[in-house]
Amino acid sequence: MPSNHELLTAAAAAIRQLQGEVTELRSKVANYERVQSIVSGMHKSGSVVSEDIPAFTEKLSSKTTEELDVVEKALEMQGPGNSDFTFGKLSERPQDDGSLDPLTSMLLEDY
Repeated sequence: MPSNHELLTAAAAAIRQLQGEVTELRSKVANYERVQSIVSGMHKSGSVVSEDIPAFTEKLSSKTTEELDVVEKALEMQGPGNSDFTFGKLSERPQDDGSLDPLTSMLLEDY
């Protein structure tokens, strides 16, 4: 039969392990809430359509804290009073508006 000291040592180790797990889970919850807030803001601004919310949330959930900081800063810059900055997408089919040099235009013809 284990002694009181051994039981206390085992209990203390279990408590430390559980505290570490709780801290990790709280961090994940805070990160997920932050992602939800970012996605909600992007949806309200029209940057993300409703059907893309789950995929976009999953994509942002894998980002680091620093990457989320950048996304949040970009959202601030896009704010309602700043029409100079918007999120956008690159076209899959580049369009020549006359500003491309002839070689680049020729290379892009096949796309």
